[in-house]
Amino acid sequence: MSSRRRNGKPASCEPCRHDKVRCDHRLPVCTRCRDRRISNQCFYHPAPLTRQRASLPSPLTETSHGASRLSETLHSPPSSELDSYQSPETTFPFHMGYVGPTSFVAEFITDNELAGDHCNDATNQDEISRHLPPYWFSRISDILTLLEDFPLLERLIREFYDVTQTALIPGPFIRNAIGPIRKLSEQHRLERRTGQRAAKLCSRIVENTAKAFHVPFSTQGSEFHTLFTGENTRLEILGIMFALAGRSTRFGLGSGAFVIHGEPQKRAEFAQKMLLASDITLRICKMLTPINDLLVWLVYENMLLSCFVHGDSSEAIWTRLGDLSTNIFALGAHREIKPSSGVPPFMIQLRKRLFSASYQLDKNVATSLGRPPRVSSRHSDCRIPLCIKDELFGATSEVFERGCEAVDENGWSPQPIFQPSAWIRLRYVNATFREEILEMSVRTLSPDAVEQLNDISRRCNESWQSNPAHLRFTPNSWDDNLSFAINMMRIIAYLAYLYNDLLIQGLLARQSQVCNGAALLSVSSHILSTVLFLGAHRQHTHQIHRDLTWTTLIYGFPAAGVLIKALQSEARHGTEFNYTGSRSELIRNLSVFISHLDTLERPGHGNHALFSRASKAFSAIIDEILEPRLSVSNNRGNYAAVKHSGDESISATWNENDDALNFINNGAFLDNVDFGMAFDQWLV
Repeated sequence: MSSRRRNGKPASCEPCRHDKVRCDHRLPVCTRCRDRRISNQCFYHPAPLTRQRASLPSPLTETSHGASRLSETLHSPPSSELDSYQSPETTFPFHMGYVGPTSFVAEFITDNELAGDHCNDATNQDEISRHLPPYWFSRISDILTLLEDFPLLERLIREFYDVTQTALIPGPFIRNAIGPIRKLSEQHRLERRTGQRAAKLCSRIVENTAKAFHVPFSTQGSEFHTLFTGENTRLEILGIMFALAGRSTRFGLGSGAFVIHGEPQKRAEFAQKMLLASDITLRICKMLTPINDLLVWLVYENMLLSCFVHGDSSEAIWTRLGDLSTNIFALGAHREIKPSSGVPPFMIQLRKRLFSASYQLDKNVATSLGRPPRVSSRHSDCRIPLCIKDELFGATSEVFERGCEAVDENGWSPQPIFQPSAWIRLRYVNATFREEILEMSVRTLSPDAVEQLNDISRRCNESWQSNPAHLRFTPNSWDDNLSFAINMMRIIAYLAYLYNDLLIQGLLARQSQVCNGAALLSVSSHILSTVLFLGAHRQHTHQIHRDLTWTTLIYGFPAAGVLIKALQSEARHGTEFNYTGSRSELIRNLSVFISHLDTLERPGHGNHALFSRASKAFSAIIDEILEPRLSVSNNRGNYAAVKHSGDESISATWNENDDALNFINNGAFLDNVDFGMAFDQWLV
């Protein structure tokens, strides 16, 4: 297409027109003007319908009602950015990560390439920076503005590490990093105050992140933080801190207002902003850097925070678990590291810790969703981490090695300690039996299945009894001299152990087609009483109310469901109730459990509808058990009262034509509710 002439002169290019100078630049010429030999009069715009896009709003400063737009901004950069973006992988080889013994690719790759050393070259770093679209530099700038509220983030992170018992990243590494990151935030605030642009700071962080994260063998734990803070600040540590601050709100930590850029945020909104910042950071890191330990820590922490924001049964959790397992294998954390590998001893223990924590988390999600585990012990030989104190990770190499040598032959500390490494060990071993149970649950049970399941149950019990006594919970082991977090972890670990047996006894009952076997009822009663024992200490749980909620969901629901269904079968059909304990005490416990369901979740919270519906269904069955001669008409009347009680979230789940009595009498609620819909995500 040909442009019009202005004042008899050919149209000039935009810069020359703006500067009002003669234009001698060679401009695009269309085919038509060239054929007519008037090329000097033609200005052909290669994309005439394009125009400059307006700048996008910052996704980190949006209000809460713009949540959908936040997600679009994160996942959909401008099309012009996508068109101009050339992935770094297309210009130079990226670190492939771990390749196993059967891979033929390893024969054609040098050791330096496998280690990612090629990314230390300054030319390659510059090339990565140049290929990162401006859109993502803008997002990094948004992330840095969050650091202006770093005092709040610091307080949340410190409080988190004051109470956590199962943090993946040892406390010394995070605490040592807080000071340098605080200085970074002050530098950014000063630059903004003086009107300077943060482009230089962004570029420096991008260049640092683009480097392969190499930990020299001589590195000591006390100086480990210097590799990713200060002049070496990387994006991974910023994303990790955002995720930790968000998770801290999940524990009810932090008092007063949560403020971002001077605007107060609700606790849930603040956690959502932290997840978004962590998401953006993670996505940019995947563009820039080869797989490394920091990146996998970020993936892990990001997944745990997403459980809080999206819910433990969200499909997003399954997707993020796949991302975590993929990175675990790419890092090679599933394989035992040889002493001659050149990896510092404290990093070897960290890899073991990472794999063990991720392994048991994988089994929880698999049980919750009824899907196959993603991390199989059959394809892994990484051994369990040693039971050592977190403080050793921040010490010198000499002190760390002495601490590792002080454990017993099984890797346990000879002194009773309550540390993340202890709980990770305890839960990892329990998860190995869970993997066996999950394999049995998807098979067609053969005649040998009973023997196999009983063998798993026996070995699981022997393993539990062999654990250090101070970690095993009993009703008499509640110690008010210990923190509530420690006592809570004892109960959580014990419930996970009992839940293995509940799954086994459930499979055995399915095999024999007996729903009220003595062993199944016994373990169900034991789980229920343990959940109620925790509920009896609710005066301690004002800060971790959500943890009691998930414990009730994952452990209390299945146990109560088994017991109520067996009692109902006895009342209706005269089926023998093979329970050796006190029947009246059991019914009292079930009544107390139902009362917990009425008070745990407030209206408007995610589980309120489920808890309310379960409470009404359980109560109706208990009434039927206690008053077996209750007439059908009374049952219908009770249901009508429930249906028109004003709880629209409950009544809407039933069709107007449904018979409520049939719903309860047929056990529809107990049969259809997925009791594994959530998993114990407390202090994973």
